[in-house]
Amino acid sequence: MIRGSRRVLAIVIVLSLSIPVSIYPATNLLLGKSESMEMAEPSLENQSGEILKIVEHGMEIIRGDKPFLQNDPGLGSLSFQEPRYELPGTIYHYSNKKIPSASLTITTVDDPLDVSVDRDKVALVPLLFEIRFYNLVDGINPDAFKDKLNLAGYWVAAQGIRYDGNDLGAGFPPDKLMHRYRYRAEETAGSKFGIDVEISYYDPPKDAQPGTRSKLSEIDISRDYPPANREVPK
Repeated sequence: MIRGSRRVLAIVIVLSLSIPVSIYPATNLLLGKSESMEMAEPSLENQSGEILKIVEHGMEIIRGDKPFLQNDPGLGSLSFQEPRYELPGTIYHYSNKKIPSASLTITTVDDPLDVSVDRDKVALVPLLFEIRFYNLVDGINPDAFKDKLNLAGYWVAAQGIRYDGNDLGAGFPPDKLMHRYRYRAEETAGSKFGIDVEISYYDPPKDAQPGTRSKLSEIDISRDYPPANREVPK
């Protein structure tokens, strides 16, 4: 009996070694998706939510609802800072683990509302909030930003001229796939300056698969001071 048991055990071992074992995730044949892919899909929604939160936080800083703090955890980790070229102010560069494929900056300037002659003694204020995505982001359309940031259905040019609508259309070579949307934020009580928002996407090329969506590339939020106080960041 012992000799027969050993023979059966040997056969079982040989058969188990001959059965191929897949190194790939288990696949749901009905859906044509791997289980790991199904679990990864919510991460896109999570990232979209984090982007909206960070952009809303940047809006609150530029609008003046919250103070600008260099080590604000809502912006991420301060990577480095550099002075503006030949102008008062600083550009702060951040990395944020919640959106690792992006760069985030805030630019400060001497307060345009302070008309003091000695500009070196004027307090610095945040003028511009920017996000640049190294990897284009899918899943956030312009309306999501419009609702989240309370943006108006028009934009204002540098000369103060108002233009209805927000869709500026596709760009020109070499960035003919760049598609920009421009907004003026709705005014709040006590506003001393306007807030301009520009959101840029890349449209899919003509040979893209049907249903391919435009992807988020850049977000800019800036203060627009009255003409006598306006300054354009360099």
